[in-house]
Amino acid sequence: ANAAAAALKHEQATERRRAASGGRGDLLGRAPPTATFDLGCSLLGPMEVAVLLQSGLAAVPQGRQVQQNQRMLLELLVSQPPLFQRGVLYELSNNGSTRVLSNHLLALLDLKQDAVRPQSRLDVADLLTTALGVQLPRRADFMAGGSHASNSYILFVHRAAKQVLEECAPYVALKYWLQQAEVTLPSLRGDLMPSVERALREAMQAIEDADAAGQAWLRGRGPVWSEWQSVLDSGVEGPTPRHDSAASTPGSSTPSVLSARGGSAAFSAPPSTRALYEIAFSRCAAALKAHKDCYDMPWFKSFWARNYDALTVVSVLRNAQEDVDEVRRWIDAQLRYSTKSASYQGISEACSALWSTDARAEACLVDCLIEILFFYRGDREKYRGDALMQLVIDEPPGHFNFTVVSAMGVITEGAAGREMSATYARLQERRGVVAVRADTATLQSVDYNAREIERAVREQVRTPWGWVGYSQGCANAFRAESLMLQGTPEQQKIIEAFRCRQLLFSAANGSAHATCGAWKLLRALIDGERFFKRFQASMSASTQELGLNLLQNLLSSRVASAFFGSVQSLTHEGARRMWRDAQHCHRVPTSSIIGVIEDHTLPESLQMLSKVLVLQMDYSKHQDTQVAEEEAVAHPTGVKNANAAMLKKVDMKSAIQRTHHWSVLKEEVSFLQTKKDEQLAVFEAPKDRHIFPWLEVNARFGVIERVPGVS
Repeated sequence: ANAAAAALKHEQATERRRAASGGRGDLLGRAPPTATFDLGCSLLGPMEVAVLLQSGLAAVPQGRQVQQNQRMLLELLVSQPPLFQRGVLYELSNNGSTRVLSNHLLALLDLKQDAVRPQSRLDVADLLTTALGVQLPRRADFMAGGSHASNSYILFVHRAAKQVLEECAPYVALKYWLQQAEVTLPSLRGDLMPSVERALREAMQAIEDADAAGQAWLRGRGPVWSEWQSVLDSGVEGPTPRHDSAASTPGSSTPSVLSARGGSAAFSAPPSTRALYEIAFSRCAAALKAHKDCYDMPWFKSFWARNYDALTVVSVLRNAQEDVDEVRRWIDAQLRYSTKSASYQGISEACSALWSTDARAEACLVDCLIEILFFYRGDREKYRGDALMQLVIDEPPGHFNFTVVSAMGVITEGAAGREMSATYARLQERRGVVAVRADTATLQSVDYNAREIERAVREQVRTPWGWVGYSQGCANAFRAESLMLQGTPEQQKIIEAFRCRQLLFSAANGSAHATCGAWKLLRALIDGERFFKRFQASMSASTQELGLNLLQNLLSSRVASAFFGSVQSLTHEGARRMWRDAQHCHRVPTSSIIGVIEDHTLPESLQMLSKVLVLQMDYSKHQDTQVAEEEAVAHPTGVKNANAAMLKKVDMKSAIQRTHHWSVLKEEVSFLQTKKDEQLAVFEAPKDRHIFPWLEVNARFGVIERVPGVS
């Protein structure tokens, strides 16, 4: 009562000071400030108080010392100004999670005080109601004989938590203003310098010349399957698989594959056509170097996307020719079971001749890959008539001066993870690129994982670098990038070497699974509460007390706080909170892979998730079992601000692929594989296509530098 009276007296004095100074200004004639941030006089900040409160709530058992500490923290809380009080509750919410704050309030409102004399015990509900101005319920009022016995105590606490968080906006704004630097975006020049205009014209002209020569070659080549029978009659076979350290890998035009190319002259493109495209690559790299805002130019963005998709096909094609992993079996399964477009005139099952390096067989394999890789039929038709795709232009061999920082999804072993380990081994062997796995943790908050990503960069990266995120790892990586860019000078120095991003089935814009899951969890808790209320007449008070204490200890535990905080980051509201105040590197290209499932690419273990997701969404029918196609893009969809517009400009969109959300996984989900999955080879999808095309397209356009003299 004394603490509540002191808090009320302090608030009244503050209001009197504000009223006394209102409208008059200071001695210099300046207008009074539009907002007053009264931070109080506590040596502990809101975050420290929240951490100590949470530690006490999670303590088992809560003895005399814990109860005494909690009492002192509550007295400190209510003696501070409203901004401080709301700041403590915001920090308790794990970055704005209503569910997490509700869990802590459930335990806080029924704080254990059996070691305190009855006349000295705090009425926490009344104390916080007076301090916050938000009506907080008492549990006794919702038990048998109470004034709200027919209502849900959990629901009322949830509503109070939501109202408190809505009033925390000033604290959040102040926190970001103090802890994050505002990065000034460079203004665009209306008139380009003559040298820049010349570089852009030369790049566009080089693309036009190369496409014209390529189309002429395609017209002369004719239908791709016209000589398939002659390929079979000639008895060509695929190259003998090599599994030693010298085996060729995607992204390397090694003699084991390319020296055997031959066949009809019409199917082998003239060197001049390839040379024209190589000139276009170098001209585009020069244009990008002269004008960093090329990413937003339609002709540049289109050519980049064509190159990325072409390199994706090249990656899978080389995997098949060299018999890497189980790619050949995957191609055969896709040809057998996938639906085909009307224009596809090829085979419906693989044979050994398909893996040949003969130019005719290679052209047929390219046509097969276009059919089974890309989801939209319009993309398939476009690339069947695209000479850049049909030429199969490998990126020249050599090492890149680059490091990949990997941030995996919501379920991960962090630095000990094995996701795409074989791909990363081939990447280091062929491109000299080391993959650093950030030690992100399963079911942890975005801020925790972002700090782990930053730590991995700070301790292990000594070259230009980029990050690859998978599922929730995309949100973690975006958050880490924002913290470094808007952080201390030391953090900003780390981000100077940042070059590019790769998003794999991104959940950075949230998922309907998490949003609806939060609603379902609240509903389940309310229904569970109403179910147990029926037993109050036949259950002793001590048994009821034991059950409620167990529930409160579970919901306020460290594990529950981390779990609900992680789920919050996957909801649409959590994603909006992350994007709202963040800033990111504005001249860094973003590549992405977005998948859409079909019957032949859907693992049996994900069937229920897929069906539920479709039923939960009213804005999309295309999804990869966990994220909608429209939300897996590489820019924010829930907010509109300068940062969102910038990320949309550097989103170098590629074609949607026919695959599922777990495409990057294999050994990690092998225990879930069924006989049908094995027959469809759904977990045998090529892994190299997730990494190699991203690095090679950035190297092709000069974003990633090569190591000179290493081939």
